[in-house]
Amino acid sequence: MIAICWESGQKSAIHNHRDQCCWMAMAYGKVQVHNFKLIRKDAATGICELEPSNHFLIEVGRPQEVDPAEPIHQVVNPHSFGSRAVTLHVYSRPFDTCEIYDLKAKHYEDVNLVNTTEFGVVKTGRELEKVVL
Repeated sequence: MIAICWESGQKSAIHNHRDQCCWMAMAYGKVQVHNFKLIRKDAATGICELEPSNHFLIEVGRPQEVDPAEPIHQVVNPHSFGSRAVTLHVYSRPFDTCEIYDLKAKHYEDVNLVNTTEFGVVKTGRELEKVVL
């Protein structure tokens, strides 16, 4: 399980979960999840085209699942919510990379994922420089 803290106005990169199932719940606050449909992707050039599809709200007591049919998404804590938020994420298997997508540039890339803490131990400052999400 991963807990992610969100400042008001903070959002994730548009990303996938490497074909892993993901369930999200709120420990505090609420967030929006915006899903995207992959129109085309070229691994040789890193070019991709996404189209916004649906979006939904995650609130305390109302967990949600990332849609396996459209697993590319972005998590947003809009300023309009006026509060910090904490999400809890459960994945079907561990993964240490994902793809992030730039909607405007129509580009995607693989990134390595790094946690700020693992097994209750805070990572060093140098390791934290690599944190993406």
